[in-house]
Amino acid sequence: MFVGPMASGKSRALLQEIEAYEARGCNVVGVKPLVERRDAGIVSRSGLRREAISLQRLGEMALDPVRSAIEQADVVAVDEIFMFNEDIDDTYKTAESLLRARKTLVVASLDLSGMGKQMSVVSALLGLGPTTVTCTEAICDTPHESDTPATHTRIYDTNTKASIRDGLPELVPQDPANPTYGYSPVCRDCFFEWPEQQAVPASYQQTA
Repeated sequence: MFVGPMASGKSRALLQEIEAYEARGCNVVGVKPLVERRDAGIVSRSGLRREAISLQRLGEMALDPVRSAIEQADVVAVDEIFMFNEDIDDTYKTAESLLRARKTLVVASLDLSGMGKQMSVVSALLGLGPTTVTCTEAICDTPHESDTPATHTRIYDTNTKASIRDGLPELVPQDPANPTYGYSPVCRDCFFEWPEQQAVPASYQQTA
């Protein structure tokens, strides 16, 4: 499982993992959510890409004609799995069925929503005990004295540029032709709009 904020290389890590499995002779099937319409297939910001099956629900893997490809696969790689959030139970049960069938499941997902809460899909999949969880890193979009790791994905109004941390669903609808919201990777201070230099309360200061 690869998790992190936007622009942190999750899709790149997923594609590199796919290449490693294929180099070992494994049959890999890529899957992506139908709602993600920016690209055809799985595509990283660095330019890596491969074909993938687009599904409305993850459970559609059990339906023809997708089922045949899944049954023949050794590895199922799912990008942007957090977008399959309309039916968490369906996503969880599908992931569970793949693991019970002794398939290797590799997924990439935002870890936190734009509201700063752990994605429900991620919480559910963690309950299945992934072998590894890799946190990918981005750099905060806000200028700092030095590169600062991004921990969150900020959502903002494209007109006012004001941050939005309340009142939106986990999966925020996006119209590429007329975007209402913008997105950027930011550090914790920028996400919560904390001052960069905060005095440490005396009760938390270390004593000699």
